[in-house]
Amino acid sequence: MNSNTDRFLCPQWMRWLCCVAGMTLMALVIWPARVGFADEGSTSQVPVEKPSIEEVAAEAGPQDPLPELIEQALKVNRRRYLTAGTHTPWQIMHGVLGLRQDFRVKVDGKTVPAIQWLSAGPKHKGEPWWEKTEHGGRAHLYTEPYVFQGHACQFLAILSMTGLPLDHQLQTEDGPITIADIVADAQQSMRVGEEPTWSLWALSHYLDTNAEWENDLGEMWSIERLVRSQFYEDPNRAACGGTHGMFALAYALRQHRLAGNRLRGVWLEADFKVQQYVETARRLQNKDGSFSGQYFKGPGEESDLNKRLGTSGHVLEFLAVALSDEQLRADWVHRAAVKVATDLVEGSQEPLKCGPMYHALDGLIIYRNRLQGLSVTGRVVSTGETAENDSPQASSAP
Repeated sequence: MNSNTDRFLCPQWMRWLCCVAGMTLMALVIWPARVGFADEGSTSQVPVEKPSIEEVAAEAGPQDPLPELIEQALKVNRRRYLTAGTHTPWQIMHGVLGLRQDFRVKVDGKTVPAIQWLSAGPKHKGEPWWEKTEHGGRAHLYTEPYVFQGHACQFLAILSMTGLPLDHQLQTEDGPITIADIVADAQQSMRVGEEPTWSLWALSHYLDTNAEWENDLGEMWSIERLVRSQFYEDPNRAACGGTHGMFALAYALRQHRLAGNRLRGVWLEADFKVQQYVETARRLQNKDGSFSGQYFKGPGEESDLNKRLGTSGHVLEFLAVALSDEQLRADWVHRAAVKVATDLVEGSQEPLKCGPMYHALDGLIIYRNRLQGLSVTGRVVSTGETAENDSPQASSAP
């Protein structure tokens, strides 16, 4: 071999290096096909082995049983019928709160939709459920505990959770009134020193949260004034551990925020108070998911089913409106809902008191609605809507 040719021949070490490089390149080209990928344009792709349904389910984790548990709790307690004439308006209205449009009552041995029946102008012990007034209409005033409404606007607040519109009619001895008439009467009858809870709950639903009006004494009122009044109430000195007042405050805040308002002044203070009580509920939660038998006062477990539903159900009801979407999905809230729903299912054959049972069911319904992307009352939120405000946007003028 002459010297000129030798200059163009690869040395042995270089030929060995080229061989290794070529094998490496082949490996890189073949490797994707071996793990289930294929080159673009290939007509002979190596199929990826599909995992079984069981393997997919195992990777996704077990299905959350809570939605079905909630539906079961609602289903078994729909079969608890209250009887007109035997059970009081106060008890029946709590059934409306807990089961909304699905609640039925026994009338003359037959079960009928409760809202349809109570709208037709029933009487209890000869006294009408609804009355016409100078300013519109109202529910029958307080007579004795647990008969008619125990607080101003209590029945109106309960009806607000059913999603009834302002033009919904209720029959009285003197002709029909509407929800709007009851709202107008509540505005005109507002009084200093009166418990604000149920008025705030009801009016923050049916009125704009910036609403202002003058009552029949010439006093200026507003939703903000009701918020301020409720803000200064001590939950630990109120009925049901103050949960109704905290619910009303949280619901008004929710309506205000969802309508696009920024929190300022007393609204900001109220929000801070609500978050304080949210944290108190979380801190006092028991290991089994139930909330403290002392509400917000301190730690405590409760073995009695009625009392446990009374505390845990009321606290869950408050939390269901007070929490943000992110907070609502927290594990501690999930455990609370599981406990309340389990108690309602396992206690389906037990005699339960109307107040604790129906407030617990209301808490579960609101919790379920919000997790499903619905409003508190179960209204479907339209695509592109920026708020799920439940209010029918009534005029602030009575």
